[in-house]
Amino acid sequence: MFDFALGAQIIEKEIVKCIDLAKNGIHAMLFVFSINSRFTVEEEAAVRVIKGLFGHTITDYVIIVFTGGDMLDDDTDEGLKEYLDECPKPLQEILQQCNNRVALFDNKTNDPNKRELQVCKLISLVDKVIKDNGGQPYTNELFIKLQKEIASQHKQFEIASKGKTEKEISMMQEKMQKGYEEQLKQVTEMLEKKFEDTISQLQEELKQEKVALSKAIKQAQMDRQKSAGEVRNLVQELTELRKEKDQFLKKVEKMNKSDDECACVVS
Repeated sequence: MFDFALGAQIIEKEIVKCIDLAKNGIHAMLFVFSINSRFTVEEEAAVRVIKGLFGHTITDYVIIVFTGGDMLDDDTDEGLKEYLDECPKPLQEILQQCNNRVALFDNKTNDPNKRELQVCKLISLVDKVIKDNGGQPYTNELFIKLQKEIASQHKQFEIASKGKTEKEISMMQEKMQKGYEEQLKQVTEMLEKKFEDTISQLQEELKQEKVALSKAIKQAQMDRQKSAGEVRNLVQELTELRKEKDQFLKKVEKMNKSDDECACVVS
């Protein structure tokens, strides 16, 4: 869903589809990462955007799923814990916000018992999320707007459909669907505004982080307490991170520019 190369409009449409499918709220949300690849700036940004759109309390409903478990030397809970202890700080912070709800899946195993155990653990985590939240799904103004429209339409339909012919009922249902689509359009507009605000905030934060990384690189180069090898490795690590943030910023700016051009064509 959060491939920033696709453009804001496509991402927004995918989010609206998800909201439409989960009209009554979200009982659990899965963040899926791969053990085969390191946690990227883009993945971190996707998590930030989700929290910006749905609110920080969405993490009460989030389960972290890692794929590629068969790449670990030890794919038991202990092996996963060792892997997580070595994860980058941003990913560790996300795990903490989600109360360390983690499920691990193998990609290549042919062991049906192992697959069943992994699925059962995920289902158990979903049940725990539901229980911990008192059985109440996550909702915000986007969901509430749709829920109110659906409830209102159903009530009106029940009253108005009494004694009507099949043709009249069919026409009423068509009218209801148009009303719902109008509400969905309004939700889309609300989401577009939220998405734009969130992306703007993300861009500003990334710019500040780039400045902080530049300062950290200079500080590392001046650090006389570390060995030459330690300084070299630290500078390389910080430089690569700064480069990755810079590349992602350019991708987001390109996405915004592309959407602005599309808006000009439409208008």
